[in-house]
Amino acid sequence: MNVNSTRGLSATQIGATAAWAVLPALLMLALAVGSAAIAQQGQRLSSEAAHTQAARGGLVIVDIRAPSEWRRSGVAQGAKLISMYQPRSAFTAKIKALQASGKRVALICAGGVRSKRMQRALQATGVTGVIDVTDGMLGGRYGRGWIRAGLPTRTFTPK
Repeated sequence: MNVNSTRGLSATQIGATAAWAVLPALLMLALAVGSAAIAQQGQRLSSEAAHTQAARGGLVIVDIRAPSEWRRSGVAQGAKLISMYQPRSAFTAKIKALQASGKRVALICAGGVRSKRMQRALQATGVTGVIDVTDGMLGGRYGRGWIRAGLPTRTFTPK
C-alpha cells in the first residue's frame, strides 16, 4: 500500500486495509503448515475404506498382529501376514518390498493402536506412505472394525 492511496483514510481504515492485504499470504501459510502436519501424522483409513481400495487393487493390507491372534479371529481376506513381532529390520524390509511392487500398503492390527505405532516407527526410518487402518480387525476408538463391519475374512492356517 503506498502513501497516496491512504490519503483521507483513518488509522483504523488503513489498518483494516493492510490486514486484508496480508490475509491471502496468511491463509497460504496456514494451509502449508496444516498439510505438513497431516503428512507427518500419516494417512489413515477405516476398515471399510481399506477394503474398498484393496478390492480395487490399489492397496495391499498387511496384518501385523501375532499368529496367535490370526488363529483366534481370522484375517482379512487378501491380507498379507507380516507380524510386527520380528526384528524391526526384517519387518521394515518386507514393507519396503511390498511398496516396491507399486501398491500402497495399509497396516491393520486388532484395534488400531499397534498399526499406528508401526506406521510412526516406519516413518522414523524413512519409510513413508504407509497407511494406518484405524479401527483394526476387532474395532476400537475409531470404528467398529473389519469383523463387525461384516467384511470378508479367512481362516489362518500356518504354513
